[in-house]
Amino acid sequence: CADHSAAQPVPESTEHSPNCRRITLRCSQNCRRSMGRLKR
Repeated sequence: CADHSAAQPVPESTEHSPNCRRITLRCSQNCRRSMGRLKR
């Protein structure tokens, strides 16, 4: 999931913000999807 992190870098100050949390959740979901695809 490094791609998403690099695409949308989030400052530590906003790490606990709800928006950031939402983005992280989405990123993790996408990462899981891509991983599953790669693993097959």
